Amino acid sequence: MMQRSWRSTTSFSIAWRSPSATFVRDNAAKSRTKEIQSGVTPRSADLLDYTNFGELGEIIKANWALFSDTFSDIKAIESTLARLNTLRAPIAHCSMLAEDEVLRLRLSLRDWFRLME
Repeated sequence: MMQRSWRSTTSFSIAWRSPSATFVRDNAAKSRTKEIQSGVTPRSADLLDYTNFGELGEIIKANWALFSDTFSDIKAIESTLARLNTLRAPIAHCSMLAEDEVLRLRLSLRDWFRLME
C-alpha cells in the first residue's frame, strides 16, 4: 500500500524500466513464477508487488536524480527502509510486535511520509 502512493509517478515508471532495475524485475518475475508453479493464487499481476523494501531502495538510489524531487534525502530513505524491513519480518510471519516496536513502526511510517513532503 505504501508503494502505491508514488509508484505510479513518471519517475518511478522510468526507474522501474531502467537497466539498474533489471535484477529487481528478474527477481520479482522469478518470485511470481514460483508462486504460480506452487499452485497458489498469485498475489498480483504487477511485478512490483513481488519486490521488497531493500530492492525498492536500490532502485531509488540508482535513480536518485529521478527521485530527488519526491524524497528529501537518500540517506534518510535508506535508513527508513531498513527500519521498515526489519519491522516487517515479524508481521509477515504472524508474530506479535512488542509495544515499543509498534511505536517504532508508526514512527517509521511517519518518517517515510515526511520524506515525501
